[in-house]
Amino acid sequence: MANSLINEGEAVNLFTGEVLMTGKPLDERVHVHYLKKYNRNFILYRIYTWFLFSLQVARKLKKTEFTDCVVFSNPPILIFLLNRSSFFNKTRFHYVIFDIYPDVLLESKLGFVYKLVAGWWVKQNKIFMSNATSIFTISNKMKSKIEKYVKGVNIHMVYPWANTEFIQPIDKEKSQFRKNLSLKYNFNVLYSGNIGYTHGLETIISLAEKLQNQEVGFIIIGEGSGKPKLQMLSKKKQLDNILFLPWQPAEILCESLNLGDIAIISQGKGIDNVSLPSKTFNYLAAGRAILAIGGKESELESILRKFNCGVGFDHNDIDEMASFVVELKNNHHLLMEYQKHSRYAAGFFTPKNASKMAELILSHPNN
Repeated sequence: MANSLINEGEAVNLFTGEVLMTGKPLDERVHVHYLKKYNRNFILYRIYTWFLFSLQVARKLKKTEFTDCVVFSNPPILIFLLNRSSFFNKTRFHYVIFDIYPDVLLESKLGFVYKLVAGWWVKQNKIFMSNATSIFTISNKMKSKIEKYVKGVNIHMVYPWANTEFIQPIDKEKSQFRKNLSLKYNFNVLYSGNIGYTHGLETIISLAEKLQNQEVGFIIIGEGSGKPKLQMLSKKKQLDNILFLPWQPAEILCESLNLGDIAIISQGKGIDNVSLPSKTFNYLAAGRAILAIGGKESELESILRKFNCGVGFDHNDIDEMASFVVELKNNHHLLMEYQKHSRYAAGFFTPKNASKMAELILSHPNN
């Protein structure tokens, strides 16, 4: 997004905790303000880093005159501070929503707390959104939900994107990272991403248990508050077909995504229409067959059906998931078809979408 705005001739200041390079570097003309880095390992750390980062942004905006801003929905509590500042009076802003809060938090370990403040949070959303010049979101179902929050504001839907030049399918024999891991199984199912309480990842443990004697390996890459529980369940069930790995460096993202013949996307119950996992588009770029866990009528499921690049299941469909995995393990031609379709689908979710979003932002006339 920052690069796209720079390419449109805009001067860009970026407030962020870190810059992750996934193939294409950040344009050197972008002025980066490094603030508190997000810590997703435990819920209290997440809330603390959310608050500190939001406070730093609010102070920066108060001291600096920016006539135009693009505000992202993470951290979600930033809007609380901006609602109580002079932000609206001096700044024209566009709001980019990747997740609809507080909805995505209601299934977390502290869900009962969020339920207590949900009404107040919705009110804060309405205040912030009604003052936006435009709103962007990443799925049609999310757009429909946002339209219930606010009237009279332009709401655009632009799908996320992946760097399809950097992330590509890799032959198993050519991956040095894969060789270094000395994987136990040749056929593997991958989950790569945040391991939070809202993702319903216990289903992966159940699936691994079901397939323990089928020579299928499971690789879980990432960190988060839910990881200790998954490791405990794996140990309790004495599963020897699960490999847990920490976050991998961004420069080997392509190789890490290619570890799995099948890639898992999991969403907790009730949040599949208020969020669309960005990992979806990295998996497509890597040409992985997709096993999606969540609501069968979600936006993610519609993408899988449209491109025939994977299958969606409910969380309790363990037997059906197991049959799908075994079928692809035993039918190389079918596996290749899903993977080919994924890579084809990735062509619709490239950085051109970032350019489209930038063009739409700049198309709105000044007030």
